[in-house]
Amino acid sequence: MHSASELRPCSRDMCSITDEDRFGPVVNNCAHDFDFTLLFEEVFFSISLSACFIPVIVAAFFYSRRQIVKLRTGWIVIVLAATHHNGQSLLLFLSKTFHREILAGVIPRLAQAGFTLAQPYIIRRAVILLATPEAPNSRNRGIALVAAFAIVYVGLAISTAQAQHKSCRLVAMFRGGLVSIIFDKAISLSATSQNEASAMTAMGIEIERIAAGLQCFHDTWGSFVEVTLGLWLLYYQLWAADAVPILISVGKR
Repeated sequence: MHSASELRPCSRDMCSITDEDRFGPVVNNCAHDFDFTLLFEEVFFSISLSACFIPVIVAAFFYSRRQIVKLRTGWIVIVLAATHHNGQSLLLFLSKTFHREILAGVIPRLAQAGFTLAQPYIIRRAVILLATPEAPNSRNRGIALVAAFAIVYVGLAISTAQAQHKSCRLVAMFRGGLVSIIFDKAISLSATSQNEASAMTAMGIEIERIAAGLQCFHDTWGSFVEVTLGLWLLYYQLWAADAVPILISVGKR
């Protein structure tokens, strides 16, 4: 039995279920006399198309069975089984190859972090020296502070230059190694299986991305060291009050 809503007369905007079950294709005074009924749409736009499509698929299946096999995929399994695969990743391989170049930038980056953290101390000592009354050893303390400033800033300049030099050297060696690997792989492949343009695209895009990431390699772990030591020194000087600048810096992000 139909509900009361289904038996409700159709309006200009919508049709009842009883009207939608009619073949139509349209029902007067229903959906502005424009839309097709559901039964008409199912017959012509679903059932009829499926009835035409299924025989075509069956005919294509029997036609393909009588054709000569043009591609056999069994050789792919044979080639994969005969090819030696190394489970070692490219990153691990390059890290083992250039481990000396990677470790060469550690000491300059640590020195740069040390000289950077030493600047607040010498500035603090200079402020204390200027705030205290003149004493017999004030001159010697002033000369020592001037020497400390010179050592810190000269050491900061040298360590920064060395750290950047080691990073650029590491990037150049990684880029050269990757280019050599790609060229060797491209030469070993046949012309039909590997397009030369794809190899050049891989060299031009992927190697530049790797080089851009390696450029900041030492700065990444060095920044964590600087932040950790800076927070510890700030806590040593201010105790619990060091949480205020941390919250302010995090809030600005």
